[in-house]
Amino acid sequence: MALENFEQLSKHSGHQLNCSVLGSRVAILECVDCDITLLAFDAPDEVAPPKPVRLEVQVTNLLRSFGFPPNLTGYGYLRDAIIMAVHDHSYVQAMTTRLYPEIAVKYKTVGARVERAIRHAVEKAWATDNDTLLHEFADNLTRPTNSQFIAQIADRLMMERAG
Repeated sequence: MALENFEQLSKHSGHQLNCSVLGSRVAILECVDCDITLLAFDAPDEVAPPKPVRLEVQVTNLLRSFGFPPNLTGYGYLRDAIIMAVHDHSYVQAMTTRLYPEIAVKYKTVGARVERAIRHAVEKAWATDNDTLLHEFADNLTRPTNSQFIAQIADRLMMERAG
């Protein structure tokens, strides 16, 4: 504890204060004139802000909680598609013309294969009857389309990240 702060407090208050340090961050203040005893806590020198969770980690954790098998090719494509949609929501409106082709370029394949692999991954996860996934899409009892799924997850992550 910074004892000089207590000395300044004593001078400014006009009262005689006795300070007993109990540890590195705790002290007892006693006002001799008015018979008051206070327990004082000093704040830590540095409080580190919470580390933000990287978007890639958030998406990966979410997909795993939904039961997506990470060994499927569509899993990686889907993760990239969601991340891209979070960064630029216009991808959701241009799946076949922008999103799939850009992912295809990254993985050296074609857009139709990207679309099919994502659809297969969604079908596999949907078939597991994962309660978490079903709860997320409770208003729709049929398997969501690729664009519905990507848009829903991207919206959820954008809202979480916005606070």
